[in-house]
Amino acid sequence: MSMFGEANYKGEFVIKASDITFGKGKSRVENLSFQINPGDIFGIVGTFIPEACELFKILVGIAKPLKGSVLYQPYGDIKTVNNLGRLGVYLRGSALVPELTLLENLELAGRLRGAKNPSSAASEILSIFDLDDFSNIKVKSLAKNLELKATVIATFVNFPDFIFLDDFTTLLDKDSANSIVNFLKSESGLGKCVCVLTDEPEDMCNRVLMLRGLRGPTIGPPSSILESTLGFETVEVKVRGLRPSDAERILTPIQGSWLFESDEEATLYVDNTQEVLDHLFRSLVSSGVKILRVGLKRPTFRLILRKISAGGEQR
Repeated sequence: MSMFGEANYKGEFVIKASDITFGKGKSRVENLSFQINPGDIFGIVGTFIPEACELFKILVGIAKPLKGSVLYQPYGDIKTVNNLGRLGVYLRGSALVPELTLLENLELAGRLRGAKNPSSAASEILSIFDLDDFSNIKVKSLAKNLELKATVIATFVNFPDFIFLDDFTTLLDKDSANSIVNFLKSESGLGKCVCVLTDEPEDMCNRVLMLRGLRGPTIGPPSSILESTLGFETVEVKVRGLRPSDAERILTPIQGSWLFESDEEATLYVDNTQEVLDHLFRSLVSSGVKILRVGLKRPTFRLILRKISAGGEQR
């Protein structure tokens, strides 16, 4: 029988933030309230957005809001959750001990996180993720992707009720990321709290929070937010010969975004409206830019974030 049992609490919510204020300057958020429900995989969108990162730090207990409160049911505050060994946190940049074996690392993580039986928990984690064959190999000898995967799954070794993960999907290959997402879905199904800071919540999260969407802070299912924010379709235009200065000049007035794949080629993203398209193609032609391909693209959160960052990914 798995040690990963159901959560200790099955109430209306597992985390409730009430009128919290945080951040400073343009990144300041005032009087934000929301709750994370049992069974949620809750996404905070925007790994490069300061206020999103600050909120994630507040929820995991390494920062405090300027005002307001966060309640963790049934434990009260995050310090109690941690002291009772019910907290699992992965922060980007975390690492294992190179000279220890994979099993030894997970046993160490179990002891540090308050697991009742670290050895058994470590063995079970390895079994769940089909890593038994690597248990006695030193971490320094593992392939980089396998080491990264092991670093993330060390978060689960104390079978926590509250799981927080910082942008793990972009670090891993597709199969590794999918195995972790499937595990998170099974844990959330037991009523546990799962919260991720991510730019890719579409296939992972059932509810997301965007603090700096084009229409302000928004909470809801990923599909609803995508449709209300970007419309049903975005036009993707592949071009050659566009200079960065021209990209900014052409796309900023129409809230478009761009991503340079090389010095020669770039992909542009704009809303699918006649006014926007007329401006775009007229400007590209007059600038001598060659249009390679035009297509319709379903909206993604990365497209929203490219709009927000005014010119491509920043992390």
